[in-house]
Amino acid sequence: MRWQKLKARLVKQADNVQQNLTWLLSGFGLCMLGLFLVVMAEYLFGQSLKQELVALLGLIMVVAGILLAATGYISLSLLRIFRFLQNEDKQD
Repeated sequence: MRWQKLKARLVKQADNVQQNLTWLLSGFGLCMLGLFLVVMAEYLFGQSLKQELVALLGLIMVVAGILLAATGYISLSLLRIFRFLQNEDKQD
């Protein structure tokens, strides 16, 4: 029973292309902003606690951006393949 709900949820997510593309692009933007913060902390601040905190914030943003972009990418590619295979099973 849970497998059927999961399959339905995955197919529904695969059909939502606009949201998946938004997740991919938002994740990319967040990752780039985090990288910018890390670089900015390295070159603009001296050796201080402020530098470390800004770099930590940048690192957290990079990780969150990678996860968000990966979710969008998986939804755009792998879930579309999964949906295609599910449709073939129904036709047979």
